Amino acid sequence: MASSYSNLKIQLMGTGDNSGTWGTITNTNLGTAIEEAICESADVAFSQASLTLSLTDSNATQVARHLRLNLTGTGSAGITLTVPDIEKNYIINNTLATDVGIKNSSGSQVTVPNGRSAIVYSTGSGVVDAITSLNTAEITQLTVTGDTDVTNLSANGTLDVSGNGSVGGTFNVEGDLKNASGNLTVDPATQIVEIKGNGSDTEGQIKLNCHANSHGQTLKAQPHSLNITNTNLLPKGGNSTLVSESASATITNKIFNASLREKINVSTTSATGVINFSVLEQNAELRTNDAAADFELNFRGSAGATFASIMPTGESVSLAFESKMGATAYYLEAIQIDGATANPVFWQGGSAPSQGNVSGIDSYLINITRTTGTANYTCLASQTQFGKVDY
Repeated sequence: MASSYSNLKIQLMGTGDNSGTWGTITNTNLGTAIEEAICESADVAFSQASLTLSLTDSNATQVARHLRLNLTGTGSAGITLTVPDIEKNYIINNTLATDVGIKNSSGSQVTVPNGRSAIVYSTGSGVVDAITSLNTAEITQLTVTGDTDVTNLSANGTLDVSGNGSVGGTFNVEGDLKNASGNLTVDPATQIVEIKGNGSDTEGQIKLNCHANSHGQTLKAQPHSLNITNTNLLPKGGNSTLVSESASATITNKIFNASLREKINVSTTSATGVINFSVLEQNAELRTNDAAADFELNFRGSAGATFASIMPTGESVSLAFESKMGATAYYLEAIQIDGATANPVFWQGGSAPSQGNVSGIDSYLINITRTTGTANYTCLASQTQFGKVDY
């Protein structure tokens, strides 16, 4: 009985056939034909025209039998690669500068974009995508060039999308999310895109970079400690700038429909020693327990920012500090700016206070104007007594 050949051209020996060479033929079947089909790669060189691969009755090496086909050379618009009309999986790696259609002699084809790879399935009467849906995928780098529906997607590297992607479940990207062309459109069922914090100490943020990606502005959620959930609405009307395109500007011709409020820090800590006053976080401070000793105020931007860094030359700020006084009256004995004593300070009435006022609340109003240089300020201050009156 003579030998025959499978679709992959593996030699199938008949009974009593190939006496004395049976072992050699079997080794070639296993070491060449089967290995090519399940794990090996072959180059397919293009020279602008379409190509057709075929299989002949031989278990010797054949390009069309290989699992991976590496497309090289020079392509042209609309070129195709025709693979044998058999059932077989192929991994196509397209290194050409043009797209290549993978097809059988008839039926459907799959287009592999230039510079991309794809897994396709030859049915014998058409070529189709081997993978059309994923339930859960954890991928280092994923490129989407066509319409793709995914249940759960986790990308630890770059996710590059140039077609339409649909994620019905969890969508995790730990690297970059890129769109090769057009807009990156997000259409959640709730119409809410949620940027989560890290669960311990960092709030959710959105950063908008400049065109060179060298710097940008960040929108950041309020900290967990404030227990705040709210909605910020954009301005009504046509295109406009919210405040200004410059670092500092004056708001003009604007109507505030809600009452203006100043941020105040209310503390039960008794006034004593040097008290840090962070002007980025408050305009006023009220100490509701009796002062424990004479005290000083140190004005700063915040714990991480100096007053000088947030106060441009030619601008001023008015701040208030209020403290309850008991039977012993203490007072504000010095004013500091960024840890340095302000000198001079212009006090209302021409002299600095030398004592406080008992059994009431002493209020200090301080106006600081940055005049010239790196740390030149004009500081105006006043002390006012407020006594309790029962009606």
